[in-house]
Amino acid sequence: MEETDILGKEIQRKCGKELEAHIHSLRKPRHIILNVPDDTTTSSIENSTLRQNPELNLREGSIMAKFAYDTKKKNRNTVVEVNADTSMTLLNKKIKLGWQICRIMII
Repeated sequence: MEETDILGKEIQRKCGKELEAHIHSLRKPRHIILNVPDDTTTSSIENSTLRQNPELNLREGSIMAKFAYDTKKKNRNTVVEVNADTSMTLLNKKIKLGWQICRIMII
């Protein structure tokens, strides 16, 4: 990452009037939590996951709920954005939310 920053600053210094250096950043992976209970809101997903799943050793701030949606079969799913370490931890796992055990899919 340091090399790209140095290169971007050098391009900006030499060709600042003609070119603009734009450094891309990586996106965080998104996952879908299936069959989320109706009483669980998008703002409480992180707290519920951290509190009810201590065996996963997740850190605070590693899960951020983006939005929830209902399927045709009236199931409620939530899309969450996680960091890379959490993504590997949640791969092929089930988590507890409320009184339900929810599967996780990768988008």
